[in-house]
This record gives sequence, structure tokens and C-alpha cells, in this order.
Amino acid sequence: MFANLTKGSSVFVLDTRESPRCYRTVVKDISQPFTRPINPAQPNFMPPQLFVRITTENNDTWEVPNNMKWASKEGLTIAMEREDIVSQINAAKQDSIQVVNSYEQHKKNIERYEQILREFDPVYAAAIERDNEIQRLSEMVKGLTSQLSAIASKIDTNVPKDEPKPLAAEKQASKNK
Repeated sequence: MFANLTKGSSVFVLDTRESPRCYRTVVKDISQPFTRPINPAQPNFMPPQLFVRITTENNDTWEVPNNMKWASKEGLTIAMEREDIVSQINAAKQDSIQVVNSYEQHKKNIERYEQILREFDPVYAAAIERDNEIQRLSEMVKGLTSQLSAIASKIDTNVPKDEPKPLAAEKQASKNK
């Protein structure tokens, strides 16, 4: 239990907020057990929970129930013993496996949600149709541009490079002579 920790005790921290990492740290300070202010919405027949405030060597501060061996908050888990942190690592790993395994189903769900939105929201449907038309026209312009480039390169290859191209006025003057 966290209430049994003392200064200098080792604890384990699992950080799953971004890239998962786990490390051991040392308790720098631990408070006496205290109760949090009573929430008026909480029924009065429940006994107040006791907490301890733990500060680790890297100045992280935790308020944890003093009768627990591990606690989590916002993607961080602190545990007193290796077995407890290993259990939390396995649970986090299992959560990630479930997310990966549900990828295809969620991909199908997104497609279905898109279809439902087009059916029930005419503004959304019009915006999707407009975006699709813009995409179609953009592809058409790209195709025409490449065709024009091909035609221009063929024209350039049919004109001899070493002869200067006569201007229209020079052509007319040579005809009149």
C-alpha cells in the first residue's frame, strides 16, 4: 500500500501518453494520509477516502489512495511493485492489440457513417458532391495538360533545329519577288 512507502523507496511509472515507456524512480517525499474536501454531491454515508501525496525524484507529484498498490491518471500509472507495473503494461498492450484488431471494422464504420451523413444531411451531401466534381475536373485538366505537352513535343521534333524558322513577313516578301 502507498501508505507504507518511505523516502528513498523505489516505485515504477508507466507512461502511455505518447510513445510508451516505463521507468523506475525514487520517492523524494511522501505526505501523511489526508482526505480530500468532501464533494457535496457525494452521499454522506460513504467514509472519506484517505490519500497520500508522493513526490518522485523527477518532481512528479501524485495524489493516490493510501490503501492501493498502484494508481493511474491521464496515461500515467505508478506502482509500488514490479508485478503490478507488469500487469499494467500487459493491460495497455492488450488495449493496443484490440485497437489494431478493430481497425478494419472501424474503417467500415467510417464508410457507413459517410453514407448515413450523405443520406441525412443535404448540405454535407452537396459538399461531398462538389468536392468529387472538383477532383474529377482536376484529373481531367491534368490529363489534358499531359496531352498538350505530348503534342507540343511532337511539333518541336518535326521542325528542323539547324534552320531558322522564317517569319510570316519574310515568307510573304520572298513570294512577292
